[in-house]
This record gives sequence, structure tokens and C-alpha cells, in this order.
Amino acid sequence: MQPLIFDSVKQKENLERFYTQFIANDFLYKLVAEIIFDCALRSRGKVNDLLLFGYFGQSIENLWSLGSNVRHGFISLLPTTSFQCSEEDVFPFTVSNFDLACSNLSLHFVNHVPLAFSNYKKILKKDGLFIATIVGDYSLFELREAFAYADEKLYGGLFSRIMPMIKAESLVNLANRSGFIGVVIHTETVKLQYSSLIDMLRDLRQIGFSNFLASPVTAISKNFLKIVSEYYWQNYSSNDRLNLSFNIITLSAVAQ
Repeated sequence: MQPLIFDSVKQKENLERFYTQFIANDFLYKLVAEIIFDCALRSRGKVNDLLLFGYFGQSIENLWSLGSNVRHGFISLLPTTSFQCSEEDVFPFTVSNFDLACSNLSLHFVNHVPLAFSNYKKILKKDGLFIATIVGDYSLFELREAFAYADEKLYGGLFSRIMPMIKAESLVNLANRSGFIGVVIHTETVKLQYSSLIDMLRDLRQIGFSNFLASPVTAISKNFLKIVSEYYWQNYSSNDRLNLSFNIITLSAVAQ
């Protein structure tokens, strides 16, 4: 059996615990949701049956307008959901119901990504369109490097403190192997800035990016954070702010 990357229970608890803050700090999800809306509008316009998975912020109203029959789900309970599931690899659908399926910044949290792709293929009608936004492998490279420096200095080794990211070419291969055609990939970088490391970590936690990896990891101490912060300011700061990068991958593909 394939080992789990994420602890799904911790992940769900994290999103539920910080739901209020998450809504107040959903800037990244709303920004990327607009990419999905633009892609869907250009590619299909109005459809009959639409599936949305993930958090879309106010953009959900635009996406709802694209379909006459819309189902919306999330990894945990949110007010706008019509179904819930722990991950996208366990959808409660068994037949090809949908003309368009959209996944917003959630596939990178899935333990079994190939199964998730296969499930999206199964629930789409022939010539149905799948659009997904994913946090790519270049994301958070500054923080990952600073964590690695502090781990090496304090503990003499490296620990997995940030979730593994998916490469664009891996997504193309997964889509092709799952039976999709016409796969198109677009990448763009979203740059954020913070006045302190603590503000950055709090923001990441509030949008669901805290550490819920299944593998055990050494706890973060004040001394660890001090080393991380010093390294970060020395290497990835500008204009008295800390820089943080998100590499956003948009994938679109058609079900055969």
C-alpha cells in the first residue's frame, strides 16, 4: 500500500479550526479562482452540469452562473457546500454526470493524486472539461530553504516541514494516463511580502498550509524560528519585507 503523505484528520481539523481566519485571509484562493473562471468562460461558457471543488471566495458567484445544475464540495464543511468528502480521491459520484469540473488549490493536498485524476475523468461526460489550479513545485522555495538551513544547523539533518509540491510535467503525465486529451498547462508566479516571519507563518496557517504531513517532524522552537528569520532576512528580503513565492499551475484537459 502506498504510504500516506498527509494526515487527512489533521488536515480537516486544521481547515475547520481556522475557518473564520481562512475566510478573512482567502486572498490567494480568490485570486486563483478568477483564473479558473476566465478559463472556463473562454473554453465552454454556459454548461448544464458543473462540479466545483475547493474554496473560490466571491468568485463562486461567477462560477455558479456558468451551470444550471451545480454541485460544490470541499475537504471540510463550508456553508456553500452541497457535499463533503475527505479528499478528491473519494468522490461520492459513480457516473459521468458533469460537463465541467473545476478544482481550486486543493489537488496538492491529496494523498492519491493519480486516483483523483481518474475520478475526475470518470465523473465527466464525453468531451467534458476539467480545470484545476495547483500549487506547483517552485512555491514557498524561500521558506523551504530557510527551514532546511535551520534544520541543518540545529539538528544536523533535514526534515519535511513543507508539503511536497507537484511539477507541471507530472500533472501532464497524470492527465494523459487518466484518459484526458488536449492537456494544456499554464504557470504563473504570485509574489507576496510580509513584515515578519511570524506574520508569514500565521498567514500560511490561516489559509490551510500548516504542517499536516503524516511523517513525524521535530517541533519548531523559538531558537529554530530565530535562525530561520535571520537566514530569510539575509537572503530573501527587499524593501524591508520578506518575499514569498507561489507557483500556480493551471491545468485544463478534456475527457475522452
